[in-house]
Amino acid sequence: MSDLQANTAKGVIARPEAYRVNDFAKAYGLSSATVNRMLRSGELGAVKAGGRTLIPAKAARAWLNSLPTWQPSVGENRRNRVVA
Repeated sequence: MSDLQANTAKGVIARPEAYRVNDFAKAYGLSSATVNRMLRSGELGAVKAGGRTLIPAKAARAWLNSLPTWQPSVGENRRNRVVA
């Protein structure tokens, strides 16, 4: 069990200095494959510690802040169907 999982199980909201790939994926609701694609494309920054890939919290925040803001279109309901 990772530190992130252990703290979450205890009800503590942890803000780690760096995430392992799987922990980042779980924290942001992504698959590990998606995170690895983001790392390969350079969309998300990482560092290596021995054989482990770590995503610094600063890189995670930069990625999150780079995402577009979602706004519903006028005339659409929550399933993106046009409301007459």
